Amino acid sequence: MDAKLPPFDSYSAALQQPLVLGTAFVSVGVFVSWYALWHVQGWATTDKQRAYVLSLLSSLLTTLGSIPLVYEISMNGWNLESIIAERWWTVVLSTFFATFLFLDLAIGVAFYRKRIDPLTGWIHHTVYMFTLAWVLKNRLASLFITMCSLEAPTFLLALGSIDSKLRHDYTFAVFFVSTRIMFHAYMIFATYLCPSITIGTTVALCVFFPLHCYWFYGFIQQQIRLSKKRKENPVVKAEKREPVNFRAEVAVPPEFTSPSTRVAARLSMPRLSKDDQLRLRRRLADLTARPLLNHMPDRFRNSSIDHMVNRFAGSSNVAVPAY
Repeated sequence: MDAKLPPFDSYSAALQQPLVLGTAFVSVGVFVSWYALWHVQGWATTDKQRAYVLSLLSSLLTTLGSIPLVYEISMNGWNLESIIAERWWTVVLSTFFATFLFLDLAIGVAFYRKRIDPLTGWIHHTVYMFTLAWVLKNRLASLFITMCSLEAPTFLLALGSIDSKLRHDYTFAVFFVSTRIMFHAYMIFATYLCPSITIGTTVALCVFFPLHCYWFYGFIQQQIRLSKKRKENPVVKAEKREPVNFRAEVAVPPEFTSPSTRVAARLSMPRLSKDDQLRLRRRLADLTARPLLNHMPDRFRNSSIDHMVNRFAGSSNVAVPAY
C-alpha cells in the first residue's frame, strides 16, 4: 500500500502522471478493440445491445476492483481510514473508468446515438469525468474504486440488455438497493465521520445519491407497468398433452405384408353380376358418349362410331337415341 500523499497542486499535474497517461492510452485500445470485436462478430445487432457493450466490460472490471477494498473495510470495523491511502491500481481503474465515460459518448454518437439519454448519458458522463479529474487530483482513487461496487447493478443491466435471457429484474433490484441506495447512504455517513476525508467528498456523494433514487423510482414504475400489462393480457398456458410415442408398433393386416398383395388390394373392386355390369355400362354410355354424339355435326358422325358406343352399352342392335 502506498503512503497517504497530499493532493496534487493542479489538475494538469494529476492528469499528466505517466500512470494516468499510459492507462488512458491502453484503455482506449482495449475499449475500441472490445467494441470492434462485438461489432464484427455480430454479437450486438440492435442499438440497445450496442449501447451496453462498453458498459459490460467497464462495470465488470470496476466491480471486481471494488471487492478487495470493501472486504478490507469490513475487516477493519468499516473504518474508511484503512483504505483512504492511494494504490497504484486504483489510479489505473479510475483512469480506465474515465476513459470508458469518454468513449461511451464518442462511440455512441457514431453507433447508438438514439440510446444516449441527455440526463443519464451526456450530463451524467460529463459530470463524472470532471469528478474523476477531481478524484485524481485529491488522491481519492481508492475511495472512488470502493464506490465502484455500485457498478454491480450496471453489469447486470448490461447483461440483460445484451441478452434478454440473462435479464432478472428482481436480482437487479436487490443489487441496486443494496449498493446504490444502502451502501451509498452508508458511505455518505462514513465519509462525514472520517477525519481524513474533506467535506467536499461527502458533498460529492450527496450530489449523486438523488440520481440513484430517481433511477430506482423509474425501475419501480416500470415494474408496475409490466405487472398491469401482464394482468390485462394474461398468458394462457397450453394444456398438457401426453407425449407422442413415435416408435409405437402398428399392427399390419396379413394381406398387406407383401407388395403384390398391397397392389392387388388397391386395384380390387367389388364383383358385380353380369346384369349389373350391363346396366352400369349402359348408364355410362347414356351419360357420356351418347350426349356427345348427339351434339356432333353430321359430317363427323358415321355408323362405326354408333356401333362402337352400342357395343360398349351391350346393345349393338339399338340405334343411338336422340336427346
